[in-house]
Amino acid sequence: MRKLTAIALAAGLALSATTGAFAQDNAASINNGQSMMIGALFNSLTSEGITTDGIEKLTLSEVARLNNLIHSDAERNDKVGQANLILERARERD
Repeated sequence: MRKLTAIALAAGLALSATTGAFAQDNAASINNGQSMMIGALFNSLTSEGITTDGIEKLTLSEVARLNNLIHSDAERNDKVGQANLILERARERD
């Protein structure tokens, strides 16, 4: 019985160590993906002549909204105005 308990305990410890490493790998992948999205957005905003001040404070939702906006068929003035509004709100965050 003690041997079975020791094996179960060892397996549980090994599983929790593996799960932690998996979670760290996932977090790193998510951060890399988000960095790539923000980099692409930076390039898109710059090519449209939109200032990128505050881009580092954007939420993932705001990144998606800006990306959709930049690639939409909206008039350039509308894109610039809406993008500046989103970026201004991001800059105001602490």
